[in-house]
Amino acid sequence: SYDQTMELLSGGCFDVVLTDLYLPMSRYHGALSVDVIEIGKTVPYGLLIALEAARRGTNVAIVTDANHHRDCFSAAFDAMREPYVVNGRKLLLVNYCGKDWAKALELLQK
Repeated sequence: SYDQTMELLSGGCFDVVLTDLYLPMSRYHGALSVDVIEIGKTVPYGLLIALEAARRGTNVAIVTDANHHRDCFSAAFDAMREPYVVNGRKLLLVNYCGKDWAKALELLQK
């Protein structure tokens, strides 16, 4: 979950973080009102996780298999195939190999 991942990032040091773009909706440490939480709905928390991981000095890849004809974030990933450098670390956006985590890791380590 988003909350668990952010907690892990705050207390640990990682060489690589791989995250899905979409994760289940979170209460975000109690900030969201209970009436707006939609169980099962996914949101693009992967973007926030990636930024936090890079800020903490970790290479990170955001992976999605969302249909780029129906999803604005996935469509935007199409034009962003080159890695970004954030805080001296690599940030990669991956939607062109599905949810192939091994391939995402390989691309990140190039």
